[in-house]
Amino acid sequence: MSNLSNYSLRALGVPTTSDFTPRWPKGDNNHAWNTVYYEGQWHSFMGCEAGAEPSWDGIKSSIFGKVYRKSFSAEPIMGPSPDGTEPPRLMRVAAIDVTSEYTTVSDIEIWVDNPSQATYLCVFNFGAWRAVAGAWADGSYVSFSDVGNKDILYCATRYIENDTGWGDHHTVGIPFVLHQDGSVENIYCCPRTGPGTDIVLTGWNNRPGLEAGTEVTLFQYMGNEAAFTGEALASGEIIDPMAWVSLGTGETVDLDMEITVTFDGVGIESGLYLLSDNEDPDEFREGSRPFIWTADGPVYY
Repeated sequence: MSNLSNYSLRALGVPTTSDFTPRWPKGDNNHAWNTVYYEGQWHSFMGCEAGAEPSWDGIKSSIFGKVYRKSFSAEPIMGPSPDGTEPPRLMRVAAIDVTSEYTTVSDIEIWVDNPSQATYLCVFNFGAWRAVAGAWADGSYVSFSDVGNKDILYCATRYIENDTGWGDHHTVGIPFVLHQDGSVENIYCCPRTGPGTDIVLTGWNNRPGLEAGTEVTLFQYMGNEAAFTGEALASGEIIDPMAWVSLGTGETVDLDMEITVTFDGVGIESGLYLLSDNEDPDEFREGSRPFIWTADGPVYY
């Protein structure tokens, strides 16, 4: 719809383009909207709105990881590497990074197991890590500038294309939360070595929404042992070194007028978890959000 608005306005000589966020960092999907150049400034708005009530106020108050502005004259989001290697087409869109116009940002440098390779900054969206930015690792470190920092969960990946030109993200670092003060909180991704706490949940995300009598599965994000077997290493098969591992299933119950599910003794403080109605980690329930377990309960991202 933003394109339709741009076509119409440009036909009238109005200088417009689209701003977009590749992926929402605390929900599923993505979004694009319009911006017009007037009296030396860009002014954003929603063109061709489908509803009766304007939705722009809701969009501009959202939490953003990255926002870009399409431009014919701009360089691609991710330029060539120092040796001239072109990035995968994932980051070849000609656009300007305008994240700082929409939210508070931080510059970050993180360690990655991806020396001098194309590295992507991802958020959790539609049940998987999905890219919002790309950069070339300098040795074993990679830097990203103007990153949205309102308590957002990120993870660094590499992207491996298949014969169709599409592909998958494979983690090359541990997940972390970027806080508004610029601090990076790394997530504990090791298996439990002793008794844990009980994890009690009332929803798929930070809103209660479970139904009684539903079988659900709890996953924890941790090192993937399958990636380091002799067979896997000898075959050269690419297996993600991190994976969502099932901790078991449970059934939701009505407890004092509140629908809950309890997983006994599996909670590790600062561990990363996700609740799904499917035992297949490739088929997570839409709307389920990862959470960090704390002494006060889940903190969703």
